[in-house]
Amino acid sequence: MYVLRNIGDARATGVQVDRNGLPQHTELDLGEGVVIPGKGIVFWAILTAGDNDFSDIGLTWDGREEPVAVPVP
Repeated sequence: MYVLRNIGDARATGVQVDRNGLPQHTELDLGEGVVIPGKGIVFWAILTAGDNDFSDIGLTWDGREEPVAVPVP
């Protein structure tokens, strides 16, 4: 289980995930694509034999069209 958390001080809207590089069995529901400062979205990623490990996920949001690599511990 992982938490995608907004550590900024502004509401993030239009948040989308670039699924390239994520394990096939990743459950990440961003709902309306809004993440409030200090809050987070829980997601699951299950690695199977055919998956590569991952260390970040690419995110875009309103005002940021190029994906930003967000570290995943």
